[in-house]
Amino acid sequence: MNPIFLRKDSETHFEWRIRNLPYPKEVYSVEIDHNKQEIVLRTTNKKYYKRFEIADMKRIGLKLEDQYVAWKYQNNTVIIGYEKPDKIIELE
Repeated sequence: MNPIFLRKDSETHFEWRIRNLPYPKEVYSVEIDHNKQEIVLRTTNKKYYKRFEIADMKRIGLKLEDQYVAWKYQNNTVIIGYEKPDKIIELE
């Protein structure tokens, strides 16, 4: 079954879920590519690789920062969260 990538935001966080990823938690890594301003999810076993941007932040010229990214793995799903900056919350 192919992985399913979807965005599901909360009031305080941007959130993405990638379902149908059956590998152990240890193979995943999530980081920010500061040059391209994208979040990168990859596996050490080279089975999955995904880059994505936060269009809301790009639109108003905010840069991604490492300390606001968090992720977890549960039920064959990688959940990536990025804390919304105050400026984004004000605009919403």
